[in-house]
Amino acid sequence: MTRTTIALYIALIFLAGGIAGAGVATAYKPAKTPPPQRGERKGPPSPEEFQNHIFKRMKEGLSLTPEQIEKVEPVFRKGFEEVRAVQDRSIKEVEAAVKKNHEEIGKLLTPEQATKLEEMDREREKSFRERRGHWRGPGRPGPGGPPPGDMPPKESKSGTP
Repeated sequence: MTRTTIALYIALIFLAGGIAGAGVATAYKPAKTPPPQRGERKGPPSPEEFQNHIFKRMKEGLSLTPEQIEKVEPVFRKGFEEVRAVQDRSIKEVEAAVKKNHEEIGKLLTPEQATKLEEMDREREKSFRERRGHWRGPGRPGPGGPPPGDMPPKESKSGTP
């Protein structure tokens, strides 16, 4: 195994942790960013823009030669897609855990509180979708469908959505 390969694997592992951690962290914390200034774009970068940015940083940071770029880039892109798949699975697992937890909590609440908890869940899911904006892969808009929790509101104990 060459030093370049080892460095690439280390970079991909670091990238996987960063993407998964950032995705989960931003999913459950309101974004507190100042409004964009004139000329600045709104919203997060697309997955492709993010991937290109990360590869550019790696390419420049490692001072890759054109020959190395030709060999490293496909490996990087494949690894990046694997990281995205891990992130997608992590988000689904987090959503499932939150749903299960809130179902258990809902059983301990008054009907009014249970309705409020469901409203809070819908708001959290809406906020998460708005911040993510560029879903893709299984269970995501685009080729795979809607993001987790992007289903019609379930009926509450009172019989209303």
